[in-house]
Amino acid sequence: MKYLLLGNGKIKPSKRFDGFDAVVQFNHCRHRARVPAAALRWVFLSNTGSPMERNVDILCGLAADPALRDAVIIEARSPRFYRFKRALLWLCRSPHWQHFTPSNAGRRLERLWPVQTLDFAASWRLERKMCRAGMPGFMMPSTGMIAFDWVCQRMQPGDSLHIDGFGWRGWEGHPWEIEQAMMRKVLGWRGVG
Repeated sequence: MKYLLLGNGKIKPSKRFDGFDAVVQFNHCRHRARVPAAALRWVFLSNTGSPMERNVDILCGLAADPALRDAVIIEARSPRFYRFKRALLWLCRSPHWQHFTPSNAGRRLERLWPVQTLDFAASWRLERKMCRAGMPGFMMPSTGMIAFDWVCQRMQPGDSLHIDGFGWRGWEGHPWEIEQAMMRKVLGWRGVG
């Protein structure tokens, strides 16, 4: 299977994404129109903190978009795990605890698409992996990193993964440099470009 993980960052205007069996995007799927209809399409949604409400509003407005017609929405963060981490940060008096508040806004999407939520074990495994790579305990993986990890876990021998639209910058609560290094290592990229 040929997977495409498409971020919301800059992509060359002339670039097309033909020939992929599965497309994985996240949040508002900025580049959804640049991808021909795929056999499989997943949209990872940030389901913690204030971005969730905005992302759900945007997706509800895209319900008629043919590019998303057969998508499966995946809430990227296990509510059980994030409530657990939120409590730990609160007990440690970290000012970052509020960023780990799960949202129920995704329930609005259930009438439009199938909605799944990553489980505790998947969140715990990625958290441990990121912390071993140097992520401070008050940070969390980005939705793009969670989607990347999810695809890597699904891949079988002979499958391939291509990513584009990643700028590795944004909210300061994500470890962008660590994520970039981890993705590049898995994909075997060299250099900075």
